[in-house]
Amino acid sequence: MWSPRLFALTILCSSAAAQTPDGFNPSASAQLRVVYGSKAVDPPGTSFTKAETASMPVFGSNDNLSGTYLFVMIDLDVQRAGGNRQNLLHAMIRDVKPSGKTSAEGFQVLSSTATGPTAYLGPSPPAGQPAHRYTFLLFEQPANFAVPAGQRQVLNSRVGFDMNTFAQQAGLAAPLYGNFLNVTG
Repeated sequence: MWSPRLFALTILCSSAAAQTPDGFNPSASAQLRVVYGSKAVDPPGTSFTKAETASMPVFGSNDNLSGTYLFVMIDLDVQRAGGNRQNLLHAMIRDVKPSGKTSAEGFQVLSSTATGPTAYLGPSPPAGQPAHRYTFLLFEQPANFAVPAGQRQVLNSRVGFDMNTFAQQAGLAAPLYGNFLNVTG
């Protein structure tokens, strides 16, 4: 039988490890801090409206980072004909570095002067559909990072983006940080 303390510890550990949606791969165990305006994506899975997410969020980490990173945002719930779901790439921003600023929430803000290779596209799930899950990932950016030739078309179209295939072809290691939110139409 579970003791109340053991049960609480199990719940705490499982929620701390769940920075990306259940079943999403690659997963991340450390939380990417993400804020839209004055509303934080905390806990992961917080609900937002389209209006709240129209502009690029502020993001960063509670850790003292010093490298160069790649920021990715993906909609996991775009419906295709026949009801199957596919991913839609909402942002891939390269050359992300510490900005030297601290957010109002107390985390180290990361930023980039780059707007791509895929610029931010605010969430816009259709009205009447269930909420869409938008996943954020932060990867260490390899030296001499370039979009693999086999991925350029999908980055331009955004539709059908496969994070695992991209990561493998681009030489990315596992994501350092992750988070996700839900947006209704």
